[in-house]
Amino acid sequence: MNNTKKNTKVDVVLDHVIDAGTYDSLDFEMANAKSAQKYDFWVGGCTVAATQSEAGDTIVGRNLDLYISDKPAYVCRTAVPGEYKTVGAGYTNMSGGSFEEVAAHGMPEDMHAMLPYLCTDILNEKGLFCEINMRNGEFYPDGTDKFGCPGTNPDADIRACVTLIPRLVSQHCATVKEAVEYLKTIDLYTPKKKGLEWNFCFIMADATGDYGLVEIAENKISFLDKQQAQTNFYVTEEFAEKQEYKCGLGRYETIMNGIDDVKNEKDMFNLINKTTYFQTYFPDRCQFDWRTENVGVKPNWNTEYVLDEAHRNEVKAAVEADGAAINSMTRQELEAVNKYWETILTIVANCNNKTMTIRFFEDDNRVLELGL
Repeated sequence: MNNTKKNTKVDVVLDHVIDAGTYDSLDFEMANAKSAQKYDFWVGGCTVAATQSEAGDTIVGRNLDLYISDKPAYVCRTAVPGEYKTVGAGYTNMSGGSFEEVAAHGMPEDMHAMLPYLCTDILNEKGLFCEINMRNGEFYPDGTDKFGCPGTNPDADIRACVTLIPRLVSQHCATVKEAVEYLKTIDLYTPKKKGLEWNFCFIMADATGDYGLVEIAENKISFLDKQQAQTNFYVTEEFAEKQEYKCGLGRYETIMNGIDDVKNEKDMFNLINKTTYFQTYFPDRCQFDWRTENVGVKPNWNTEYVLDEAHRNEVKAAVEADGAAINSMTRQELEAVNKYWETILTIVANCNNKTMTIRFFEDDNRVLELGL
């Protein structure tokens, strides 16, 4: 990290977790420009579920499966005059150095100012919750992007990168209905990385009992009311029928098969645990090897093949063999072959109680209870 820059000191709340504090002002223009240029911390391995609890509360569960690194996770709050108060969580390689460097020296001021816009999950004081998930970009043979979104509303007063949606709706909206209408007033566009479009979609939920999925592609905003889950493929029929690279159908199936049994927040944590990828340190908790969820990764293996009951023993044996090989390797060896996965964040939000329970690194000793 370049320590010649002026740094903002941050609080260390858990190993690898920092609290960036409470912001009373936000720089949208700066964050919008940076988001369009560089977005580095999403991969296709995240799962979300939403439902009503037995007590009548709206609860959302989600995990983010990311490559292991020494970069910090973080939480931050906002209390901007005239906007809703929020609490958010995220994880990014953009935060200015390793966890040890950030803990010791603080964070460059420009990155500290950016953090509220990098939250993957945000809850506001009205009970509106919004998370963000990725859809992989795909191209037609002529190189034309199938799903790219240069803009949804060219006449809008505001043009914004879609990665900022959790922040924007949490600041300005109290309900899912308000959030969906608010998005129609913005000219939204997707960022690019290494020539590929990254398309982002959002499950939102609120304290009135509403929840649903917002999907953005082809310059269109689609809202699926009461959609209870998303992983890393399009659910909207118009987009889904064009998508070939579908990551996460196995995790989606697990959520949909178990969502009716979720009665409380503990049940939601248990359900989300079943969708995490295989990890060295937590083999009992992690169910999926990512190669079994993607199309064309082995001869005759597509997602439908893998999910077919007739092939489950074959798939299970392959996953277990891979797991045994992984468990015989050191962490350094795993990182060298780019095999080590770790679930960085597991979140359960209660929109009515206005709380987020966040477990970091799948470690029950690294849990934060955040509220508004």
